[in-house]
Amino acid sequence: MKNWCRYLLSSAALLLFLNVLSCADLKEKQDKPDFSDPNGQGYPYYLVIGGGLSETLSVLRVEDGPSFRLYDDVALTDSAINQTVACNQEIYAVCSLSNSVVVYDDDLNVLREVSVGEGVNPMAMAITEDDQAWISGFLSNDVRLISLAAGTPPEDRVQAVIAMPDNDELPHDAGVHQTWARPNGVASAAGRLFVALSNLEAKFVPGGPGQLAVIDPARRQIVEIITLEGRDPIGLALDDARQLVWVVSAGDYDPGQGFAGNGLLEGIDVQSFEPVERIAVDGAPFEVLPDGQDRAYLGNGMDGRLLVVDLKEGRQLPSVDLRQEKGPTGLSFISALAQDPAGRLYVTDFNSDRLYVLDPARDLEVIASFTANDGPDTLVWLP
Repeated sequence: MKNWCRYLLSSAALLLFLNVLSCADLKEKQDKPDFSDPNGQGYPYYLVIGGGLSETLSVLRVEDGPSFRLYDDVALTDSAINQTVACNQEIYAVCSLSNSVVVYDDDLNVLREVSVGEGVNPMAMAITEDDQAWISGFLSNDVRLISLAAGTPPEDRVQAVIAMPDNDELPHDAGVHQTWARPNGVASAAGRLFVALSNLEAKFVPGGPGQLAVIDPARRQIVEIITLEGRDPIGLALDDARQLVWVVSAGDYDPGQGFAGNGLLEGIDVQSFEPVERIAVDGAPFEVLPDGQDRAYLGNGMDGRLLVVDLKEGRQLPSVDLRQEKGPTGLSFISALAQDPAGRLYVTDFNSDRLYVLDPARDLEVIASFTANDGPDTLVWLP
């Protein structure tokens, strides 16, 4: 379940969707592309697109030129895919409403589906050891270590559970008496695990400033809690060059009015855990993608503008308006980001089912666009 969904459904409604399919239900749909010579040192590259509503994976084949070919709905996922991760020649799909991780080989054949536990509502994962992953539980308010290895008995899948701060330990706004941590994005850096804590009220709106939990995976315990300036932190990304974890916070939300547009990008030093950068943005960022140089791109839950930030100067740059097709709802939001080895940027709009290819070398001009899965929600490069 993408984070936007929590503003549309109550927790009771969410629980009605918590069903788990078996691997036998996740059969191939259409012919896949020929995955020979995948993107290691050269073309072609294969971009895997996860559809949150279609519950499918599609593939964009990228050739030199560049040229593109889209293969629609080549494999099934389970309910509400929220993140895809490539590791060890496999693709892992975090499916929030089925409480599971679906594991694919590098031909996108389903290998197995792993339950993370009933009522967890997994949001994000970080693979820190072979066949093991730390996964954030949005409704269970914990972070759990899950064995993804083939042959692991179901009763041994959950290796550890670390409870996140409860109501009394969370900072509250004046007049707010109860909030939940609601863990979201996860990132691994410098031997630590960083977890965004959204700190939400019962109606899934911010009840105080967000926090960042720092976990020692070896000791399986929280070693630091960082209170952020941003409200409703959701996504994390590691900046290797700066040795920072970038945290994006969506900001305030009114169920009747929508997002306030007071989003924030914060940089946290991975060694000292100190905030060293804060950049305000006029949107509601859900995801952040540093480009490895001096820019970061932010997925925007407020509307279909791609948010762009200059990390060197610490300021927001002009946004890229991708509200070209708003879909039947008249709404749009930027739901997933990826960058290929040639530097091109790939951006999805959830509501219009669009995948855009932008060229940073040409002032982020849109050089190609496609109708992708129903509700494209995740992007990952085939290993």
